[in-house]
Amino acid sequence: MATAPSSFASNRSVTNRARAGRERRSTIPDRPDLPINLWSIMKNCIGKELSKIPMPVNFSEPLSVLQRITEDLEYASLLETASTLVSSFSLFLGFVSKMSRFQEPFEQMAYVAAYAVSNYSTTGNRTNKPFNPLLGETYEFDRTSDLGWRSITEQVSAHLN
Repeated sequence: MATAPSSFASNRSVTNRARAGRERRSTIPDRPDLPINLWSIMKNCIGKELSKIPMPVNFSEPLSVLQRITEDLEYASLLETASTLVSSFSLFLGFVSKMSRFQEPFEQMAYVAAYAVSNYSTTGNRTNKPFNPLLGETYEFDRTSDLGWRSITEQVSAHLN
């Protein structure tokens, strides 16, 4: 079995331990420093439609769009909190007052809005576009041991322009 190059081994990520003892990667290796020949890219672009220009692979983030979509579920606990807010608050008071009827929906809406914008939490560090998934590509992400959910995504449609 071949060993990893020393540059990869030196950048090996620090792992997090989940409750079930599974190690999770918290960082990915640094991007290789490859020279970019802009002249050859521009030469290939002459006369082509802007959306049909092939970009070099090292311009893309080393993730699929399916993985990026699944990352949005990281903050799913906000939705769970919003769904249990009314019942727990009403049980605490023992009755539903006029004030609680107005406060709970706004608090729920705040949690749902926080979840809606939570996927922007990593965009400051991400400047590259992820790879487009192939037709039939699947991605499975299992967090039942620590977060209580599992995601299975599949690319089921090819977008034709």
